[in-house]
Amino acid sequence: MMRPISHHQLIGISIMLALIWPITARENMSEAQLRRGFAHPPKSARPLMRWWWPGGDVTDDELSREIRALDAAGFYGGEIQSFTFGLPPVMSPDRRRRIDDIFTPTWFAHLQHVVREAHRRGCVIDLTFGSGWPFGGAFVPPNLSEVELVMAGVSLRGPQSYDGPIPWPPPADTERRMIALGLTRPSSAAFKRRMAKLEKVVAVLAVRGSSPVIETSQKGRRSLIPPRQVVEESGRLEMDSVIDLTDRVTAARRLKWNVPAGEWQLFTFVQRPTDQRVLGGAGGGEQLVVNHMDRRAMSFYLQWIGGRLQSSLNEELGKGLRAIFCDSLEVTSYLFWSDDFLQQFRRRRGYDLKPFLPLLRKPGVAEPYGSYQTKPLYDAPGIGDRIRHDYWQTVSDLWIERFFMPLIAWAHRHGLLARIQPHGAPADVLRVAGLADIPESEDLYDWGRYDFLKFISSGAHLYGRRLVANESFVRIPGDYETTPEMMKIRGDELFAAGINEIIMHGMPYEYMDRPEPGWYPFSSPYTPFSASSHFGPHTPFWAHFPLLNAYFTRLQFVFQNGHTVAPVALYSHRLDYPNRARPRGQEPEIVTALLEHGYDFDYMNEYTLVHHSRILNRQLVTPGRRYRVLLFVGERRLDLALVEKLHAFARAGLPILFVGVVPGEEIGFLNYEERGKRIRRLVRDLFGGRPLSTLVHRSHLRVGRTLFVKDVRQAVQLLSDRENGLGIPPTIRFARRPHGIGFLHVKAGGMDFYFLHNATRDRHMVNVAFPEERRVPEIWNPWDGHIVPAPQYHVSSDGTSMSLRLKPYQSILIGFGTGKRLPHIIQSQLSTVRREGNKLMGIAYMAGTYRTTLSSGREETITIQPGEIPAPRRIEGTWHLRAIGRDKRGQRQVLTMTLKRLKDWTELTSLKYFSGEGHYVIDFTLDSTCFRKDLGVELDLGQLHDVATVRINGRGGMTLLLRPYRVDVTNFLRPGENRLEVVITTTLRNRLLGDALAGDRYFMPIKKRPHLLPSGLVGPVRLIFYKRVRLL
Repeated sequence: MMRPISHHQLIGISIMLALIWPITARENMSEAQLRRGFAHPPKSARPLMRWWWPGGDVTDDELSREIRALDAAGFYGGEIQSFTFGLPPVMSPDRRRRIDDIFTPTWFAHLQHVVREAHRRGCVIDLTFGSGWPFGGAFVPPNLSEVELVMAGVSLRGPQSYDGPIPWPPPADTERRMIALGLTRPSSAAFKRRMAKLEKVVAVLAVRGSSPVIETSQKGRRSLIPPRQVVEESGRLEMDSVIDLTDRVTAARRLKWNVPAGEWQLFTFVQRPTDQRVLGGAGGGEQLVVNHMDRRAMSFYLQWIGGRLQSSLNEELGKGLRAIFCDSLEVTSYLFWSDDFLQQFRRRRGYDLKPFLPLLRKPGVAEPYGSYQTKPLYDAPGIGDRIRHDYWQTVSDLWIERFFMPLIAWAHRHGLLARIQPHGAPADVLRVAGLADIPESEDLYDWGRYDFLKFISSGAHLYGRRLVANESFVRIPGDYETTPEMMKIRGDELFAAGINEIIMHGMPYEYMDRPEPGWYPFSSPYTPFSASSHFGPHTPFWAHFPLLNAYFTRLQFVFQNGHTVAPVALYSHRLDYPNRARPRGQEPEIVTALLEHGYDFDYMNEYTLVHHSRILNRQLVTPGRRYRVLLFVGERRLDLALVEKLHAFARAGLPILFVGVVPGEEIGFLNYEERGKRIRRLVRDLFGGRPLSTLVHRSHLRVGRTLFVKDVRQAVQLLSDRENGLGIPPTIRFARRPHGIGFLHVKAGGMDFYFLHNATRDRHMVNVAFPEERRVPEIWNPWDGHIVPAPQYHVSSDGTSMSLRLKPYQSILIGFGTGKRLPHIIQSQLSTVRREGNKLMGIAYMAGTYRTTLSSGREETITIQPGEIPAPRRIEGTWHLRAIGRDKRGQRQVLTMTLKRLKDWTELTSLKYFSGEGHYVIDFTLDSTCFRKDLGVELDLGQLHDVATVRINGRGGMTLLLRPYRVDVTNFLRPGENRLEVVITTTLRNRLLGDALAGDRYFMPIKKRPHLLPSGLVGPVRLIFYKRVRLL
């Protein structure tokens, strides 16, 4: 008789099926399809926009207008977030009713309208599965809200007879801090009594030992971040002395106990609601955060929101409505807990956690708004770390099984994808990223550093997720300061880290309850911090978004229809990813070393190695990727099951590299001494039976395909060393990798693509070699979709070498495909070599002798005499400037003036606080000597802020988004009189600062940083002449 499938099994089947389709879906594209798609990419490859709604105070007409605007600007659609951030806490009852009208039939009708409009246009909508963050709302009852385990303690000296109250923790201060920030209203006394009734004693324990030495900072009085507890010295506990006094506590919370001789710590452990509130939640009420570790609570939440969504938009699910979205949860807790945590822990870890509860608390761990390093409050040598490891593993398991997996399964049952930010939750981030259909990182978390982005994209890669999103262009502070150049630079950094779907953050619904540009959630007198970027039709740069998005879209098209290639799997024991635990800009040493030597990598976790990995042809194979080497750095403690896997992997031929130490201890608590002995035997066997103690006297040791190296730098060098190391070639071989050069290798359409970008303001000559001998390199231009055979490269037994001259902030996409190998340049001293049709042309900017070697072996020597190339010419004289913008009333402003010399607007009294467009016009003459067939001309605008559109003699219309602001104008110039028109677009910030300084309360956040941003055309503006030389 067939047994019925449980709800939990159904969730597991749904998740496992989801692991299959992304790989097969993207591998079917041919090279020809990829080429056509690159020239004319589908809308599905476009970026998306986070779209903020003021709760339910929206209209269908305005929603239609805004989805049309998103489509026209080159977006695939929007992710809707209905919330109250940045809205005034006090407003009229009618307005409050409209804003709080969320998840009602009226609100779902608006959602249905915009989903249908998006679908009609070939666009999509993603929906935040709630209002604000974390998940919760006014409908969540206290008994289903987030709970925590809190510890209170007192030190007693025995012998004595204790007759008194048990220690009791102070009330949670979450509500107080949110009230101080204006993010919530005080709760009623009746509600507080209702919450207090949910408090219950889990354990009262006495343990012989000392008290900790703690220093508490005052940071957090007016902050979402609670005060920091810095433990200077942990309390030391003798765990064999634990006395369970729970049953002796009276209903009045009193205890009678004869304290034995010595110093004792008396602990009370209380389970209680965290009282954490949803940030920006619309709908009124208390806005409690739902209990993510309670299956009943999640079922209730999914039914409350999901049931209404299903009944209101059943036909649109998966058709226009693409995905439900889970933002970074940022749930705070003293210790994460559930009603059945002790039972779940015993079932999963094999022993009783209750006696070890005093060891659990380590301040700074899993703090979503800022992790930090300190000691645990109480510790026991050899035991404490193992207990805490087992606790956090259990927390992770429950979060995944009771929150993430049910959420994903609900989405799949209703034809939707699950887009999830796995960070900010106390769970195995790599595992959750692999479970999500679209895992997502963000620019705000951990400063958006490369290592964090790589952690999220690695989880996606391990399990073959087709899309890896990022909440992009978030800046703290930095409201109204984001420029297209900044976006392009950051977009390149995201792509190099494995991100392939940009979600811009973000665009507010047009809500003109305040001066132009209207409501902006994250720069408001009602918001405690400034963050994000302001996009949308009220942004001066909006007209330039189609050009920038075309660039992003073509790159995303290639990356989304391929898969990244990384030779190294880098093991990480981390479950959650700590937020801002390291100084800004600092990457782990191993990450820096790998990138400097041209190695791309993915992070690897224990769960994937133990449950979803195998060895094929001496490579490590996961559901989504293959890796040529497995790397461990500083991992002394591992789980026995993992070491057994490593032993089997090594026997199957997988290269394994240990750096610093080799595993020798069990990471968990149960039977750790016995399991540690087994681990040491297995590791000794990997190294030919040598005692592990002998390794400390060696700089490195290789036995078969297993290698131990003391130093990180030496380890990376030995990766490629065929004689003494492992002989694993890098992703790209750099002669010397300049600082700021990022890279990525992607296979798509049967081709190999290499993406490189320069994140610095300096020009770099980058000499690289790609492991490609037989196929032909092509330059794929993501700005216009053109594909041309590379004009200069050299093929040898080591691969294809290229010398790439990367301008500031320039990127290049090189594809190796099946095209015909054409004559090309091997090396040249000319500034630039390019193809013009069937011709190979060289470019020289100054006199000199230039040698060039052709692929035929022929050498060309070209001499350019002094005076043959005209000297650069400055365009000077009288500039006519017409500045056009809008004031805070939305009225058009026009200022006209003449300038004898170009100046930054901040130096001009009338333009100091002006934002918008500056239309510059100047006339100049050129004599006939500047016009020869072999001469070309570039216009160099020099310094400007921030975007320029150029026309010469009424022709051109060329837009320059980033430095160097230089463009070829050869075909637009004429002998005699010429007219140059340059339209400069600035940020909004200077105008808003002027309004703030004039006393406008809506722009007070700008006043906190009263610096002006450079604006306008500063120059010098020059014509740069060059000579075109035909090489072939």
